[in-house]
Amino acid sequence: MQLYVGNTNILLGGIWTSEDGITWTRNDSASDHCVRYENNILTLKNVTILGEFNASGNTSGAGIYAVGQLKQPVSLTIELLGNNTVSGFSGIAVAANHSSGKDASLTIRGSGSLIAEGAGVVDGGIAIRASDGAAFFAIENALVKATGGTSGAGVLLESANNGRAEFTVNVSGGRLMASGSDSYGGISYYCGADRAAGHARLKVSGGALVNAVSGIKAVGAALPVPEADNGGGIVFDAGEGAVYGNVVLIEKLVLKEGKRLQIGGGASLNTDGCPIIVERGGRLEGYVTGEAVWKVSGVTLRQNSMSLKQDGTVELQTTLEPTATNTNMTWSSIPNGIVQIIQSQTDGTKASIKPLKEGSTTVTVAAEGGQETALCNITVKAVEKKRECIAAAMPENCAGSAGIRAFSAEKEERNTSPFHHGRKGRNQSVSPPPIK
Repeated sequence: MQLYVGNTNILLGGIWTSEDGITWTRNDSASDHCVRYENNILTLKNVTILGEFNASGNTSGAGIYAVGQLKQPVSLTIELLGNNTVSGFSGIAVAANHSSGKDASLTIRGSGSLIAEGAGVVDGGIAIRASDGAAFFAIENALVKATGGTSGAGVLLESANNGRAEFTVNVSGGRLMASGSDSYGGISYYCGADRAAGHARLKVSGGALVNAVSGIKAVGAALPVPEADNGGGIVFDAGEGAVYGNVVLIEKLVLKEGKRLQIGGGASLNTDGCPIIVERGGRLEGYVTGEAVWKVSGVTLRQNSMSLKQDGTVELQTTLEPTATNTNMTWSSIPNGIVQIIQSQTDGTKASIKPLKEGSTTVTVAAEGGQETALCNITVKAVEKKRECIAAAMPENCAGSAGIRAFSAEKEERNTSPFHHGRKGRNQSVSPPPIK
């Protein structure tokens, strides 16, 4: 096997560092930002690797390139420490000898992460090419993102010559996000034209998550039906996801717009403290053990305008779409000082509005995150003052209720006087009745 990192063959082993990510120099004293090759294990520790094509030097343009010998299988294990990026014509290419090779396999493992980016046609982010044998790709507890851009596959498994056509992607306890072109997809199984029908497999275990953003494609083989081993996993084929086996989440799962996750018969999903967040346009179908949070996609108020008197109080209540488990709402008013908002301590969708002074204000209620809001325009009017007693115009100086009663009695007496015959004007006189 020959093994290239950038344009450098590091098969002799040891620790290597680089200033440009292309040319690598032996540096056995390095402890970080380096690669190490020993016992067929290539360890990446916080590195950026760039591929360079050189026909005379046998470099393929891949960031990492492992090629097998004649009639021999090729196998590479990559250990991840820290955060790493590999890019080139392919991010990573593992290939059996084209003329007479065997199986080709790649295993990525470890506690770190890897971004593999490919700019070439077909190959894409990660390419495993068998010749006269099987193509195998495994992830063990690592976080891997593979992208083929607009021309290639995120992950490509290929077997092009005569022999058995076996393709396996096996993700155990790790994460794989794969995206590529519309033609080649996120994960692509390719069986050469001169082959009998190939056999494509996709296996998940240990709560693994496989997200084939651009879909799963197969040429010369039937699309794989995901298989669950111990702990199962979740597989997304484009926006459609399903749970396989009995899965316990090991990190938060977010269902964004256009993504659907189904939990069918024979499968189960336990969040175990890692909630499922269903955002606007996302869908979750089936029973979940644990916490599932539907984020608010719409907020409405039962009233969008009203008038209040200063001595009045009113309660506003929001309606959420969908009926959300997260009722954390933020209430505010502009301008401030016209009303006081008293939010319910037990139900964030409710608030009492208490007028403070005359004027107009707009009350806004926003769902958590602030993307969904509703408004209510409120006008506060002054309280009408009651008519006051003017002392100078009332008998007894309006001395309380007694004065009012005295004034009423005097008025009544005048009305019943024998000299009173109807109402006259202020300046008119009343004549006594004639004497008989």
